[in-house]
Amino acid sequence: MLDAYGKDGQMAAFRSILQMMKESNCASDLYTYNTIINIYGEQGWIEEVADVLAEL
Repeated sequence: MLDAYGKDGQMAAFRSILQMMKESNCASDLYTYNTIINIYGEQGWIEEVADVLAEL
């Protein structure tokens, strides 16, 4: 779902899913981190990319 919302530019939905994952203590795997970084990068959200990389 993250990939679909992100590629469609629906960043509010994308970020909402990320927030729900954090609140549910849903652990991200390598695929999820890669998707998040790619979508943020495609949107030009470089600061968010740096934040995600800092989590790794």
